[in-house]
Amino acid sequence: MKTKQTPQTGAELLSMDEAIARLKTTRPTFYRWLKTGKLKGLKAGRQWRFYATDVDRFLKGEALRWDLPADISPLINALAKKAGQPVPATASLSDTERVAAAADLALGAAIALGASDIHLDAAGDQGRIRYRIAGTLTVAAGFDAHLVPPLIDQFKRITGVCRLDIRDLPQDARIPYERGGKAFDIRMAFLPSWTGETMNARLMPRELAVGGLEWLGLREPGSLRLERALAARSGMVVMTGPTGSGKTTALYVAINHVNTPAKKIVAIESEIPYALPGVVQVPVRGEVTFAAALRAALRADPNVIVIGELVDGETVSLAPKAAMTGHLVLSAMHATSAAGAIRRMVEFGASPYDVGESVRLVTSQRIVRKLCPDCRVKDTPSADQLAWAQQAATGGGLDWKALPRKFMKSTGCAKCGGTGFKGRRVAFEALEVTPAVAKLIREGAADDAIQSLAVKQGMVTMAADGVRAACAGETSLAEVMVETSVS
Repeated sequence: MKTKQTPQTGAELLSMDEAIARLKTTRPTFYRWLKTGKLKGLKAGRQWRFYATDVDRFLKGEALRWDLPADISPLINALAKKAGQPVPATASLSDTERVAAAADLALGAAIALGASDIHLDAAGDQGRIRYRIAGTLTVAAGFDAHLVPPLIDQFKRITGVCRLDIRDLPQDARIPYERGGKAFDIRMAFLPSWTGETMNARLMPRELAVGGLEWLGLREPGSLRLERALAARSGMVVMTGPTGSGKTTALYVAINHVNTPAKKIVAIESEIPYALPGVVQVPVRGEVTFAAALRAALRADPNVIVIGELVDGETVSLAPKAAMTGHLVLSAMHATSAAGAIRRMVEFGASPYDVGESVRLVTSQRIVRKLCPDCRVKDTPSADQLAWAQQAATGGGLDWKALPRKFMKSTGCAKCGGTGFKGRRVAFEALEVTPAVAKLIREGAADDAIQSLAVKQGMVTMAADGVRAACAGETSLAEVMVETSVS
């Protein structure tokens, strides 16, 4: 869907030179106004044209105006309800003010609903605002797709740096935002597609509202193994999972757990989502790579080194060596399982000996949604579901016969927004690298062999941990099957 400015019938059009002369400015200044969206124009082939009325408004100090091709009031009404705010009176507002109100309500609704992300795009002739809540995307409002471009323009204006005249290249920005006494950093990303621009806004609380390890809600033996590994003076703890699995949050909880005045902690991160008092946070940018920052950190007399993500061979090779020289190294990594993470480290180029000697614990996790306590009902799983659950439990370190059978499912109600779920928990596994596991790593054993030995030594797999939650009625068995299936 191409973006078009609504034609102004009978309006005078100016060339760029005429507009510059009318504003009595220089060409570089005029370009800057155009790029930052203070002025809007029309592209006629390779030439720019400008409505004289828009130029005159700008000359008088008036804000940029939009002439909307569709009624935006239904969207404003829907977002106001989602935000829990009174529906604003829009009859006296200009189209520009209506667009600003819709964008503001979209942010307010996201915060009110506890969303981590806002997605704005068009699907056919329908525009969509979707929120990612508890890891799941839900449609908050549908509207005329012609309203998507002015809404995206408004979000670009909020950033103060993204260019309105560029729609065919990706742009991003990070801005501070406060609402209702809560402080956020919002990372906005504008991505072009063949149907038009799309926008994602990630809302990151300025302060990480987490507690100790108990805040994660982990069960034994995973909770005890993690606590034991973090109490060590040296060694590696690697937290893994796919995007959206909560591994970064778990990593920050671990940092919070070890953060005391008696320890110097240096955290190396590609992006710093949260400010951590008492932690030296080093951003990775430009020539400062993870590996370069890690070498520099080792010269800063740290007790604990945090590597935000193991993403390249040099860093993966250096991290175990740092752990073997008397440092506790905490890191995150993309991997499907704890055993799979060990294989990935070796594939990245780390010595199997170094991995076996330095890594104390590898965790893997998935987020599963908890059932809404107000509308959950008893469930009778199918034979196939029960067979899967039994296999996951018995193969994952649990006694299937000893588990309760309090299976529940979601139905949906007003208190959970009709989703049937409210809150989240972690399905978690913690693979302790014992001497026997280290021997398998040095021998280049397959993932299955390492996991099998870890289970024999007391590990509960994340699939089994999820089944345990489903058997207790905390979540549905269907949810666990979808979220913990590892391929």
